[in-house]
Amino acid sequence: MSIDATLAKKQRTTRKGILSLCILVLCIVGGYLSWLLLAKGHQLIIYPEIQAPLAKVEVIQGSAWAWDSTVYTVGGAVGLRVTAPKFLPATVFIAPDSSQIIEVVLTPAPGDIKLSTRPALEDMTWYQGTQVVAIGSSYSQSLAPGEYVFTAQHPFYESAAFTVLSESSELTEWLETLRPVQGRLSIDSQIKDAKVSITPVIQAMTQAQDKVGELDDLGLPISLDLPAGEYQIQITRTGYQELNDTLVLTRSEPTVDRTYLLSPEQVPLEIALKPSGGTLLVDGKMLTQTSKGGHSATVNTFVDANQPTSFRYSKPGYLPQQITKSFAPGSKETIALALSPAQGEVVFTSNVPAEVWLDSRLLGMTPQRLTLPTIGKTVTFKRPYYRDQTMTFTPEFQQSIIVKAELQTEYSARRAAGLPSAAQRLGIVLKRFAPDNITLGSEINEAGRRSDEHPVQVAFTREILVGQHEITEAQFASALQQPSLVPNGQVTLSAGGKEPQVNVTWHQAALYANWLSAQDALPPFYRVQNQQVIGTNPSATGYRLLTEAEWEWLAKKANRATPTKYVWGNRDKVARDHGNFADAQLKGTQPFYFMDYTDQHTGLAPVGSYKADRTGLFDLAGNAAEWVHDRYTLALPDLEQTHTDYLGMSRGQNHVIKGGSYQTGRLKELRAAYRQNGTEGRPDVGFRIARYVE
Repeated sequence: MSIDATLAKKQRTTRKGILSLCILVLCIVGGYLSWLLLAKGHQLIIYPEIQAPLAKVEVIQGSAWAWDSTVYTVGGAVGLRVTAPKFLPATVFIAPDSSQIIEVVLTPAPGDIKLSTRPALEDMTWYQGTQVVAIGSSYSQSLAPGEYVFTAQHPFYESAAFTVLSESSELTEWLETLRPVQGRLSIDSQIKDAKVSITPVIQAMTQAQDKVGELDDLGLPISLDLPAGEYQIQITRTGYQELNDTLVLTRSEPTVDRTYLLSPEQVPLEIALKPSGGTLLVDGKMLTQTSKGGHSATVNTFVDANQPTSFRYSKPGYLPQQITKSFAPGSKETIALALSPAQGEVVFTSNVPAEVWLDSRLLGMTPQRLTLPTIGKTVTFKRPYYRDQTMTFTPEFQQSIIVKAELQTEYSARRAAGLPSAAQRLGIVLKRFAPDNITLGSEINEAGRRSDEHPVQVAFTREILVGQHEITEAQFASALQQPSLVPNGQVTLSAGGKEPQVNVTWHQAALYANWLSAQDALPPFYRVQNQQVIGTNPSATGYRLLTEAEWEWLAKKANRATPTKYVWGNRDKVARDHGNFADAQLKGTQPFYFMDYTDQHTGLAPVGSYKADRTGLFDLAGNAAEWVHDRYTLALPDLEQTHTDYLGMSRGQNHVIKGGSYQTGRLKELRAAYRQNGTEGRPDVGFRIARYVE
């Protein structure tokens, strides 16, 4: 290639470079001008103003350019970080609609403080103002710049208050020298020649002070000026127990004044006691025994030396013993206290003969006379069918006392408590009577008289209670758990069971009376063996059958001026509505009946269907005839003497039946003196109950 061609080529290349550079410059200038047209400027006003020249602004978010305190943003949010020496960094966010003037307030950086005292004390309490901020030998904290008031407090030193200046980003150290509290210690005791030793445990002091050493064998009383602190004291005196205590002198209590009571030295003592189980008082204080077994015991204790000590030992039933004694220091002593029995006479008696049970042991029947220890005892008086009575008593030394029981029958006790009797629960109503003398049987010239109607003279000494009605089927059924009471293995009840119980033997009627007595805790009237009556207990107040004498007295003399022939009187005609007899309705069913009498029943009527007689009893004249207590015999009783509380003849196979029934159709059989007899049950024979009044 020629030189000209080469030069021409270089010229073209140079022109291309210049052109490219011009285009680049034009683009940069165009971009800058475009940015100037699009950018938004914000002026930061930084406080405090003194820090403004030193402040630095840094873009931490978005598109922006910071020049000193001016920031240019190009769309969108921008985040700035403003820093200055000894101030905390501040973060500023600029939104597209933010003002062009933005104020920034810088917060001073905190300063560090460290507080301590001389001497350094681990239990120092630090206060900032009035608030406790720390407990320890020193206190460190970061605080905002400014002045702060602190107080250091310790029980053994004067309180120290001081002001500390906290400067930003600076460490401030403060050392406070404490001044010990000066106290006064005064010690005394009731024993003036006692000695005291004082040993410092903890003392308040400065580096220039010497520690107070141990103070030995100082005579009391004593008063010392000492720095605040803790002191161990020991007080000694021959014959007295060593006394140890800890005293503390503090800022709040710089003066301590103590007067001590020294306790005498203790002497070991063994006390032998006989008998064991009593009460031992040593100077009025009760001590516990350690039994050796049997009747002796020991007590181990300590007593004051050189001091009078009182001992009192007592036990119920013994004479107490009391002594006073002193013991030397350093000795080991033994004393014995033995008691002598104390006894008194006791007489046990009761209103009725009764068993005497003393501490659950039978002594015998009242009265009893015993010599007993003077200790509290329990005695119980017992008698069959009476409520037990338990009493407590204490015999008196060399005196005689009487312990008397007023026994009450169980029946009376229940009534006194308001409890109904078994008879009442069954609906049995009893009426009380006091029979007087009567002649049983009939006059020789009495129409219809029979040979067995003997004129027996009878006197009564006891009042009686008599059932108003004959025992009903329902009342009898209550005792059916007694096999001996069930006639033929069963009892058939009428509707309601209000009719008289018939078809029972005399023995079954007597056993029912005994059963009812048992329900009311009354002594049984009949003695029974193998379900058969073998005798009576005449003094018993239990239920029984009426005696023939009682029945006749009720039928012809009770509430009457003179004895009558019939229950209703002497008129030889059946009184209207006086009982259930064989009336005209039975015509054709039996040979005898009353043509001119109607009682509305052909068989048994419910008890109480007819009016009561003049005694207030029902159906005595007739409904069911009635078993009475007496044996039936043709043997003639003693007609010359008056029989008291007559129970009839002692012998006889059969028993007497009194009164008429719904089958009675002849007037002579309704006479009060008329007697029937039998043993087995009949459909027209029932019974009513009675008993003696207690």
